[in-house]
Amino acid sequence: MKPRGTLTESMFYVLMSFLHREMCGMEITEFVEKKTNGRVRLGPGTLYTLLGKFLEERLIEETQTDGRKRSYRITEAGRAAFAEELARLSFQFHCRIAHASGNPIYPIFLCSMRSTYEILLTRYYQQGISPGEMTVLHTALYDAILSGRPEAAQKAMMNILTYRV
Repeated sequence: MKPRGTLTESMFYVLMSFLHREMCGMEITEFVEKKTNGRVRLGPGTLYTLLGKFLEERLIEETQTDGRKRSYRITEAGRAAFAEELARLSFQFHCRIAHASGNPIYPIFLCSMRSTYEILLTRYYQQGISPGEMTVLHTALYDAILSGRPEAAQKAMMNILTYRV
């Protein structure tokens, strides 16, 4: 089996659909369309190609067959793949904010912390830390970086790295 690499947008939303319960193809299609406000529409060919790929990579597993209707659920490997992609996308988002801030220290700081940051975000998502909790944890860091206070940024980063659920 070859390495998967990054997930496409369709792959990302299909995996997301399984995070709370098992689903059949029609439910997945409806979930993705609703989640993206109709921007991402999955045809049967795309959906079943992705489901086949995810089954092969053991990111999902089939749970029930009722005639032609099949239901699937996400595996631990699938949750990990979703969390890794979410961390990668979050890092890209933060890099864009960093560059838009105009503060030359912020992008350098983020780039130097990339691997730690991605591991941290992956851990947060796997432990179920809410976006609200993450926002609170990161606000002090952003404020310290944007105001040019490296000691405060270091303290805030340590608070983030040592946070426990």
